[in-house]
Amino acid sequence: MLDAKQRAIERELGEKIRLPVFYITQLLGMALGIDQKKLGLNRLITSPKKFLENLCPRGMLQREKP
Repeated sequence: MLDAKQRAIERELGEKIRLPVFYITQLLGMALGIDQKKLGLNRLITSPKKFLENLCPRGMLQREKP
């Protein structure tokens, strides 16, 4: 919801921003290793996939099963 106006801004500027907006609870959940789907990251308006891939090494955001 917080990034809902991003597309309008992109049209105005003529460039893609594609910056996902996270809630603090989602960031804390990621830090604790909670599954991305449980955190609702798949429901964000701007996909966080590319951002998270650039931010963290592969597999770091996946909770490993014991």
